[in-house]
Amino acid sequence: MGRLTFQVSGTTHKGLRKKENQDSIIVKIGEDAKGEFGLFAIADGVSTMAGSKNASHYMIKTLEEFWYFDLPYSIKRKDSFNELMEKLRHKIKQGHQTILKQETLKQGTTLTVLLIKQKESGIIHIGDTRLYQYANQTMTQVTQDHTYVNDLVKQKIITPLESKKHPKRHIITQCIGGKEAIHLEVIPKKVTGEELFLICSDGLYDEVEEETLSSVLKDIETSQITIKKGVHTLLQEVLKKEAKDNISIIIVKVKKGRAV
Repeated sequence: MGRLTFQVSGTTHKGLRKKENQDSIIVKIGEDAKGEFGLFAIADGVSTMAGSKNASHYMIKTLEEFWYFDLPYSIKRKDSFNELMEKLRHKIKQGHQTILKQETLKQGTTLTVLLIKQKESGIIHIGDTRLYQYANQTMTQVTQDHTYVNDLVKQKIITPLESKKHPKRHIITQCIGGKEAIHLEVIPKKVTGEELFLICSDGLYDEVEEETLSSVLKDIETSQITIKKGVHTLLQEVLKKEAKDNISIIIVKVKKGRAV
């Protein structure tokens, strides 16, 4: 494979109803002799926990520490991608433990992280922030929502369509800082250099249909619009509606360059 390069755009907005933005995002791109690599994530503070803005900010700060200190050391050591992912998972677990030990307001946050290096990518996920992949003209939801309602769908008690309007659809079953025992979903993905990734909080997908998300990603993939324009379009789609929640969006376009 040739060198990978990225085109990226991201934004976060408090919406029209919330008093503050409890979402936090990180977008980082680096480069070595084999091409670009990147770290992208959204943390969405759990609104039912009073200190959750602090939790989402702290987890992004934790990822920044990984980016500036742990990752360069691992690259210098020539660690494998699996080793990088394990160190990232361990860093997130450390952040979770730190939040649990806070003696102030109860805090919790979702977290969806995408790490890409050469032909490998990995997702670490907990909560109901989502990651979609667009490839071969098809958009796929890669992560699963860790929610009460999604558990009902998996048990076939309700349908996916019914879940979209269920009154308990925002009750999450897993989050950073919520309880001692958590399960971080780790998803490995091969990278072809011809795909897009969309990471978003529920403030986006609750208001905008997946058909619209896919259509915008298709327009980016076919270069009809820029990634920055795509992010702006999706944000405006939410703001045209009630925008009851905070909104966070990151779109990453992976491109395959010349061989090395």
